Amino acid sequence: MALLALHTTTKRSLPALPHFHWHVKVESAVAFAVGAGLSALLVSGHFFGAATLTIIVAAVIAHALSCTR
Repeated sequence: MALLALHTTTKRSLPALPHFHWHVKVESAVAFAVGAGLSALLVSGHFFGAATLTIIVAAVIAHALSCTR
């Protein structure tokens, strides 16, 4: 939810700077993917499962961002 709030706030406050907006989207995507991986590591205790989840989440977010670019 915090990332969504950051995204919508940034989108509204920086409409004339699309390059910066894209940069913020990428940083948010990376933060979300790393957070998902760390959460999986804490919950499951399996490092490789958490790493796999991080890669999958990052790939899905990167694909979604490339479609909206």
